[in-house]
Amino acid sequence: MMNAEYESLLKSFQAKFENLISLYLSEKEKNSKLLQEIEQYKLSLSYNKNELEKINKKYANLSLAKAMLDEDGEGSKEAKQRLNKIIREIDQCIALLNK
Repeated sequence: MMNAEYESLLKSFQAKFENLISLYLSEKEKNSKLLQEIEQYKLSLSYNKNELEKINKKYANLSLAKAMLDEDGEGSKEAKQRLNKIIREIDQCIALLNK
């Protein structure tokens, strides 16, 4: 009678263990898919950041062009300041290259 009880417990344990392994494999697969999704989102985020940077540069260039075309003195003053800043940055780069 004890032997039958042990056999029943063993079968129950084996079934639960197999179920646990099945659940583990299922969760492992889900985790793998989620990791792939995360990588895709990271790539998308990186691409979007680069695009935003390009757009911001274009906007800055357009603002500068608008300021240069602006007829009042204030816009051209701003444009001159920005151009002077760009020239100083270029001069710094040239100085670094000459070292």
